[in-house]
Amino acid sequence: MKKYIQSLVFAMVATSVFLLTATAAHAQSLEVTSIGGISTGGSLTTWTHEGYNPLIVGTASPSSTVTIDVDSVIAATASAGTDGSWQYQPTALNSYGSYEFAISAGSESVLFTLVLAEPSSSSSTAKGGASTSGSVEVPEELPQSGSDDIVLLIAAGMFLIISGAYVGAHSLGYFSET
Repeated sequence: MKKYIQSLVFAMVATSVFLLTATAAHAQSLEVTSIGGISTGGSLTTWTHEGYNPLIVGTASPSSTVTIDVDSVIAATASAGTDGSWQYQPTALNSYGSYEFAISAGSESVLFTLVLAEPSSSSSTAKGGASTSGSVEVPEELPQSGSDDIVLLIAAGMFLIISGAYVGAHSLGYFSET
């Protein structure tokens, strides 16, 4: 009986450690953090940039692949670093107008419209001769995503099943006492 209780305590501690580390591993979510060197505030629906081909910077789950679609065409893929950071420098956005961006990594996605506008004479000139200005539209209520919670629950359930089988086998004497 003593070994059964020890095994049960071990399984509970191991499950707690697993849940804590699994939550930290899935904490990073996909977002665009800056466009053309200007912070987006993490949430956007429309962004205006004066000039062409702004550098797009963001975060995703560490070491994930980020796919960037422009006007429903896969423009590029980027690899997130071990810290989750990624960036994309377009080369074909050479005309003023609106471009629909769909950036995705795993089951997450960010959709926004990038408007390239002619530089105004009152704007300050940024590196490379392009002028930049940005605007952020933040919705009143942000959408909720439960995909990380579902993955975490499935992983925790599998761990509990395996540790329960171990405890059961141990209590039935399938393991040697030596």
